[in-house]
Amino acid sequence: MKALYFDRATARALAAQALGKVRKDLAFGRLSPVSYGEVPIPELPGPEWVKVANLECGLCGTDVHLMFMDIDPRSFAAAIPTLPRTFLGHECWGRVVGAGESARTGRDGPSGGFCPGERVALRISWPSCVQMGIDPPCRQCRAGAYMLCENTGRLASQATAAASAPDSPEPRRQGKGRRSRNGGRRRRAEAAPEPAVADTSTMGAVATASGDGSWLSGDLGGGFSPIMVAHAEQLFRIPDAVPNERAVLLEPTAVAVHAALRRLPEPGDHVLVIGGGSIGLLLMAVLRHYAPDIELHCVVRHEMQAALAEWLGAIVHRPGAGLARDLARASGACYVHAPFSNEALLGGFDVVFDAVGSGETLRDALRWVRARGAVVLLGAELRSGRFDYTPLWHQEIDLLGVDGHATEASGSTVGYWDAPFAERTIVHSGEQSMPIAYDNTGSPYYFSEAEYEFDSAQDWTGNGASEVCIWTKGYPPLVSVTVNEVGGKIALTGAGADIWGTSDQCTFAFKTLTGDGSMIAHVTSTGTGASTWAKGGVMIRDSLRGGSAQAMMAMTTPGTNGASFQYRQITDGSSAGANSATAVAAPYWVKIERVGDNVVGATSPDGNTWTTVGTTTIAMEAPVYIGLCVTSHAAGENRTYEFDNIAATGGVTGNWQGAVVDSPQYNAAANMHLTIADSGGKTATATSDTAVTATDWTRWTIPMSDFAGVNFARVKKITITIGDKNATTAGGTGIVFIDDIGFGRSSQ
Repeated sequence: MKALYFDRATARALAAQALGKVRKDLAFGRLSPVSYGEVPIPELPGPEWVKVANLECGLCGTDVHLMFMDIDPRSFAAAIPTLPRTFLGHECWGRVVGAGESARTGRDGPSGGFCPGERVALRISWPSCVQMGIDPPCRQCRAGAYMLCENTGRLASQATAAASAPDSPEPRRQGKGRRSRNGGRRRRAEAAPEPAVADTSTMGAVATASGDGSWLSGDLGGGFSPIMVAHAEQLFRIPDAVPNERAVLLEPTAVAVHAALRRLPEPGDHVLVIGGGSIGLLLMAVLRHYAPDIELHCVVRHEMQAALAEWLGAIVHRPGAGLARDLARASGACYVHAPFSNEALLGGFDVVFDAVGSGETLRDALRWVRARGAVVLLGAELRSGRFDYTPLWHQEIDLLGVDGHATEASGSTVGYWDAPFAERTIVHSGEQSMPIAYDNTGSPYYFSEAEYEFDSAQDWTGNGASEVCIWTKGYPPLVSVTVNEVGGKIALTGAGADIWGTSDQCTFAFKTLTGDGSMIAHVTSTGTGASTWAKGGVMIRDSLRGGSAQAMMAMTTPGTNGASFQYRQITDGSSAGANSATAVAAPYWVKIERVGDNVVGATSPDGNTWTTVGTTTIAMEAPVYIGLCVTSHAAGENRTYEFDNIAATGGVTGNWQGAVVDSPQYNAAANMHLTIADSGGKTATATSDTAVTATDWTRWTIPMSDFAGVNFARVKKITITIGDKNATTAGGTGIVFIDDIGFGRSSQ
């Protein structure tokens, strides 16, 4: 077959560069490392690989740089090991024409199960741990940053060593993504291992000699070849709803998404995109989706780009002598002009995205962003540029790079970090359930998601099944209460079994404390109720969970137990304490004070002379909560304590807030969505607004008819989403337990 490819040959590249400076077309002569010629049709390197017939491919800027030899061999990018032969074209889609056994059956993970004729797009073209069969993967691949794979260079160094010692045994694979630790002690020089060395000038010869069908082989094909082979994890199955002409934009859109998420603007930000090429325009569309409340500006060169940018809702600026002044007016900045055409903005854009990546545009971006703003560089040049970096330190600017794309994770964690990973105590049936922790507070993913894909399609229609069911158990939402301070007085009503043991039940009125501080209150009344161990006073807590580490200085029922300093040193630990030497009674003063990790409880008859009742040491993460607490010590019975002369010292801030502390964990209210997909890519979703806050095991039953269009004889994947994917504001956190997902009939 004929294909367009680039051979890594330094001498030929330099010669083509020199000729191209004389006349541009000479760069494509016989000396050029870029060729369009006959190459072998690639074969599957292993059972987890897929063969694809390409149908469309876009031309990326990096392809153009390689074709015209616009590369500086002294640049960092030129030093990084790559395949000795790079097949051009990665913005492509095609149809599956063959697959290894693992790729056909799906045993290789969520990207498996490819069938002939399926439409797929190339997701990853860069060598990473998955393609190289390295397990465990390096830290970058483990985090989803496959474009930054650290094992590429390590295996290149191994290949270089093999070429220099051809008679030596085959070396072991290096680079498992782990680093040894030596407790901070410096190793003796003679014991230090030699660093991995990758000589990229010899990679072509090494690869030719290897011929093992692994990543070192250059015969894999690319977007500008009729056939290519790719690892199953490199491919993305194109949904039916995406037409062919849009499928070719999937990869560059992923670049734009990754760039936007590197520094997602906040609502109200002034944002500038430099460049109106494909990536720049796609970035504007992505920003409009993820950050709809920003003021979006762009600098574009051509009329067509300007028209598309305006259609995307951007305010368009055109290059020219007055551009900096124009941008200053648009962003509300101060325009500064100095001799030698030295222009800058003070108080410019909050975020600037450079989608061109030249030395000139990067220079401009750093001068147009505000102090402590961010510049995101996603345009790629393969030359060592020169630019004025003084704005970086002078204005404390964040400069962020973007290399392609990555796996962008949502805010979910399935299972526990430590063995046995599943929940063994909170179960509906059997021996375990699966906990899903959700965190919908992180921009831009205000939802959490977990999915499971079956190795092969499942038939859920047996025995007349007509329903899908799932058992869930969560925690209650945190209940807020209103705290009214009138004339320096607060009446606080609380119920609950106790503030003691491993978890508390009380009402807590609080502010936040950062660093050292204290709170003092005069307890004027302890109210009425059945228990002599009702408690009310001042408290400091690490969190609002019932089992939080905490300490309090409380007054109990007059004439019985007096004042009591009680505490829990660790979360979910046991409680301890000490009572006052004499059974003092309200009205009386109480104080809780924190200095470092030391907490002191004290009492006073007059607010001037203080007696320490107890001390403890509690490590808490700032900010912590400090305020007033009340428990009736009788479940279901309310008791009202009255306080006045409430005062705080140190880092106590904020208005009064209130909460009912009565659960070891709280779940922020959120919708739970169950999505079922069949092997043909059809999906449908059902929603529950109570599943995450159900405090007892609850069966959620859904008629199969609610999943319109899904073939339940070919179920391939189930997805649980907590929160809404189209949310534009932050949600909350929590944990839900899932058990006994199944199907059947109501009579069953």
